[in-house]
Amino acid sequence: MAPRKKQIKNATVSMGPCSTVDGRDTYRFSVQKFKDIDSTKNGYVETPVVSSNGHDWTLHIYPGGDKDMDEGCM
Repeated sequence: MAPRKKQIKNATVSMGPCSTVDGRDTYRFSVQKFKDIDSTKNGYVETPVVSSNGHDWTLHIYPGGDKDMDEGCM
């Protein structure tokens, strides 16, 4: 059985438009106090939803990696 993925609650993540490159939107995300976030494997932080090219997007960032990552990888 695969380990459960769990959202890390003490993380503050912001995301906003950055620029347009070759007709495509680019975004910048920021995780405040990243070094203080729990880095347990399968724990993730989630960015706010952004809309781009007719779709809604969100990123899941795994500070300790997910089940398929080697030790030390995010």
